[in-house]
Amino acid sequence: MEYIESLLEEYYELSETLSALGGPNKNSELYDEILSIEEEICWECSLPASIKNRQLFQLYQTNESKETNIQNALQALDQARSKYFYKPEKTFSQFLEMEEGNDVINIRIPTVNGTFYEFLYPV
Repeated sequence: MEYIESLLEEYYELSETLSALGGPNKNSELYDEILSIEEEICWECSLPASIKNRQLFQLYQTNESKETNIQNALQALDQARSKYFYKPEKTFSQFLEMEEGNDVINIRIPTVNGTFYEFLYPV
């Protein structure tokens, strides 16, 4: 988590710098660096780098301290990771309605370090 905290600190500092310079149109290299940090934050949290997951830490509230924003972002990312890992691929009724020709199901097993094993299991 310390590495993710340092990434979030760097992300917020670069975001403030970019907004002070006038936005992504003024400094495209800095904007590209911010996008790569966003992807790395999602990767370190074992989440896909989708727009929905990036918005979990993009919303920086200026009326709160940087530490509070980082803790809020960490909590939101942790909740999203839990939802992502334990989200069933199909509901129980969908498994019951499977066609007889489909004799394989997709199983995701979460591990301790935040990643998961995904494999096909013959039925």
